[in-house]
Amino acid sequence: MQVLTDVGQFTAIVDGKAYCFTPSFSAMARLAKDSLTRLTDVFVTIHGGKFPKINNPDIAKQVEPVCFARMAMACKEVMEVCCNENISNLIGSLSINRKGWLSYRAGYIELEDIIKLARHLMRHGIMGDQKPDEDEEPQGKFTNEFDPRVYVYLAVAHLGISEQEAWGMTMTGFRAAMEAKFPRSEKDKIPSNKRYEEAMDWADKIIMRDNAR
Repeated sequence: MQVLTDVGQFTAIVDGKAYCFTPSFSAMARLAKDSLTRLTDVFVTIHGGKFPKINNPDIAKQVEPVCFARMAMACKEVMEVCCNENISNLIGSLSINRKGWLSYRAGYIELEDIIKLARHLMRHGIMGDQKPDEDEEPQGKFTNEFDPRVYVYLAVAHLGISEQEAWGMTMTGFRAAMEAKFPRSEKDKIPSNKRYEEAMDWADKIIMRDNAR
């Protein structure tokens, strides 16, 4: 299998066996577990966003290991859903003990690298890794919801690919393909906000139809 590192894929080779990791929309859907907010919650967790600021050092010693354990377990789950192989020999054994702290037995990949790789996968899986245009002003509003199906249906509608192929895309690949399909110029950025909203409404209707089945 050809690995496309530009869209977030990477391979770990151990004892001659290749383990391919792909942060596809399909993997993100498995990680979401039918929750529209779980992906953003996992993203925040693996980047340390759930670590509270505690001034009391005694309390911090008790709380910080619990937060780190949750972060490590989230990273473990990200790695697992992005690979179709059993990766226990790669990432080792991770669990949470009675105190809420991390119980860890190392595998081939160090824990520090597991965290870095999980962050890499989530960035390519739900954000995309393209740099914004220098002259492009931020638009839109914050949302803590992320539904991979929206982007799958947009890919099917605009890129002329099958639903199966769309589920195999990463967000980085999706954004690159959409920009290639609708190249932006200084005066005309396509698709416009209006067309984007129309496409999103169309995707929402498809999702509602699927949910009604």
